[in-house]
Amino acid sequence: MKKALFYSFLLTSIGTVIVTLLGISNVVKIKNDYFKPLFFLVIIQLAGVVIALYKSGDLLSEHPNKDLHKYRPSKDAGRVLATLWTFQMSQWRFDKSKVWGMALPPDKAQFPTFYRGIADLIEVGLVDIDHTDRMVHLTTEGIEYCQRNAAILKRYQMFTF
Repeated sequence: MKKALFYSFLLTSIGTVIVTLLGISNVVKIKNDYFKPLFFLVIIQLAGVVIALYKSGDLLSEHPNKDLHKYRPSKDAGRVLATLWTFQMSQWRFDKSKVWGMALPPDKAQFPTFYRGIADLIEVGLVDIDHTDRMVHLTTEGIEYCQRNAAILKRYQMFTF
């Protein structure tokens, strides 16, 4: 949705710029009454693009910018985080260069819960999936989030293997 909105805005801006430039070069006849508002529209659109790029940082990102200080995981996401964080700490402590990963086979009863939690966490950028072995692991942001919220994560039941 975000990309579609961006591209529709981009196409209308390009169209406005083309018509304005063709009017300036007298290829297309534009009445003086219309030319001045058209030119100001181009300026306003360019200003809008600059402001949007400045405010968003990454306009084409598929991940919504979430304030992770306010983020509270759903029950399923909390279980995934609690499990990943517990094993991350037992294996690698705070070493962000090494991550502990896990996967659940589809025949496990916890499989739907596990993948609902993963979907929530991928959306906010706290976990990622290694596509070579399909293991889920904490991202750097996920490790930092778990460090700040370790007490909250203790409330969630971990997955069993």
